[in-house]
Amino acid sequence: MGGVGGRGVRHRAAGSDAGVFVGACTHDYGGQMLEDLPAIDAYSGIGAAGCAVANRISHSLDLRGPSLAVDTACSASLVALHLACQSLVLGRVRRHWWAREPHPHPRPVPHPGRRRRAGPDGRSKAFDRLADGYGRGEGCAVLVLKRRADAERDGDRILALVSGSAVRQEGRTEGIMAPSAQAQEDVVRKALERAGIAPAAVGYLEAHGTGTAR
Repeated sequence: MGGVGGRGVRHRAAGSDAGVFVGACTHDYGGQMLEDLPAIDAYSGIGAAGCAVANRISHSLDLRGPSLAVDTACSASLVALHLACQSLVLGRVRRHWWAREPHPHPRPVPHPGRRRRAGPDGRSKAFDRLADGYGRGEGCAVLVLKRRADAERDGDRILALVSGSAVRQEGRTEGIMAPSAQAQEDVVRKALERAGIAPAAVGYLEAHGTGTAR
């Protein structure tokens, strides 16, 4: 699959079967609305619903393909990307919009601190013996995905190729947030197998670092 950019994408996609897959988690917007109870009206429920994150994009751009929000916590954006690519491979649609939702609430979330997941200095020290929690930070990215053959035929500027992806759950571990080294190794191997890439050929690795001691 290739990423495409440039002006006019919105107009070309209107009325098409383009899908929208959004990685979204937490309920920051809904929490903000609850701080002003008198302002809640008939539209507040759907406005705070996770599905609306994707549905608003489809509505605004007049896209007729699948439109859904994916919540798998920290991996939501990658799982959304995986699902979008799978849909393209299956030939269900010709184009997908993929996005990652940021956390708009300015205050830190209280529950990580109670579980000692949030670093006291607000910084992550992943893979470090001094790791004492993670520093919360968010960004937002929007990509347009197409099959490579379609992107080349349409004369799109291809920014990157997704060669393969894989998703799995770690099952029962010591705790719901405790990692399984074997499960993580398995999903990486599966992604490499689907991409047809040897492990030794990987030149860059980006890891999700919680900043925990383990």
